[in-house]
Amino acid sequence: MNSSLPQGWKEKELGSISLLGDGAHSKIKRLDTGVLYLTSKNIKKGYLDLSKVDYISKENYSKYFDTSSNSIKGLKTNDILVGIIGSFGTFYLYKYNDNFGISSSIGIIRANKNLVKAKYLMYIISSKYFNKTIEKLKGGSVQGYTNLPTLKKVLIPIPPLNEQKRIADILYAFDDKIELNYQMNQTLEDMATTLFKEWFENFNFPNEQGKPYKDNDGEMKSSELGDIPVDWEVKYLKEISETISKGTTPKKNEVDGLDSNVYFLKVKDINNDGTIEFSSLEKIPMEVHQKQLKRSILKTDDILVSIAGTIGRTSIVPSSLDDSNCNQAIAFIRLKNKNVFKKFIYQWIRTLEAQNRIQSGIVQGVQANVSLTTLGDLKIILPSDLIMNKFNSLINPIFEQIQQNQQQNQTLKQQRDTLLPKLMSGEIRV
Repeated sequence: MNSSLPQGWKEKELGSISLLGDGAHSKIKRLDTGVLYLTSKNIKKGYLDLSKVDYISKENYSKYFDTSSNSIKGLKTNDILVGIIGSFGTFYLYKYNDNFGISSSIGIIRANKNLVKAKYLMYIISSKYFNKTIEKLKGGSVQGYTNLPTLKKVLIPIPPLNEQKRIADILYAFDDKIELNYQMNQTLEDMATTLFKEWFENFNFPNEQGKPYKDNDGEMKSSELGDIPVDWEVKYLKEISETISKGTTPKKNEVDGLDSNVYFLKVKDINNDGTIEFSSLEKIPMEVHQKQLKRSILKTDDILVSIAGTIGRTSIVPSSLDDSNCNQAIAFIRLKNKNVFKKFIYQWIRTLEAQNRIQSGIVQGVQANVSLTTLGDLKIILPSDLIMNKFNSLINPIFEQIQQNQQQNQTLKQQRDTLLPKLMSGEIRV
């Protein structure tokens, strides 16, 4: 921070106001069930990504993560977890009802409650200042790795405890609302997934009497994808698409010296729940966007699918990212009739069947990837116009609410991130 701290504030090294440690260094046997065992890949910015997790036995959990011992590995409420191997800058505040073990790729910071509030310290750790300081202290050392001695040296601004609490409470109010919106969206997405599965996988959409079609002996016919309702059809994805293409990455000499003002998406920006992580979005120059990358300009309602590295993540381009761009690890599908097919195709790509078909087309190379041809040749069971219209009438309000919540969360995050450095520097006193 700066040398002119507000009156009553102090500056102390992180190691002097907290205990630091990390997770298990031992090779613990992984299981299909048991107690969660997380690595830095599961730690995101304030939340956990549990889409891909490992498990360990209860016996090993007790052995390595005993909360009754003096070891910091026995995680406690308000411990701050940070990724120290992989992408630095991720963090999570351990909750009272959490129960998991962690690998040595995750650092543990346990605040001395007599000196610093855990939530205040968490927000310091989430700040750009903290991350920039870490990079300076590392001094060009191994990228993607931060050791505990480096963490201990970071200088932390320390207001009086009551002021720390007020700062943390203000920022936490934003996160509380963000989390509430996130949970609401999880429920809405579960509703959408259940509806899609019942109608388009089990074929139990309502018949003319309003009863489940297949369960009430609805007429079926044979197809290359198995039995389907008699008036439905199988088509290739490319048949209902105007464009299936992908992005590219500009060369360094194309962007040097130019102002960057156009959003540029990468796979890491697409969350597992289909949202876009705006806080991590990079930008490219408008000149490059309009000339060198003009073939990969994204439009509202394009469907995004990651096709390299982490394969199969999908999202719908929101209006706030209209006229943005993406790199070559992301394919975009521009449908001929997006109003009719957008939500159906988005839900279909997220199904296990579609994900398996996409995964089966992976080509192993320097980086695993799926070709645009493989995407375009995916066969899809399309319902009758009547059923598609009924589906859209039910799914549209769900998607609209999800999008409203996502937009509100984006605004809340921007407001919080604007306020955070002003509170942490004492520019705004509370």
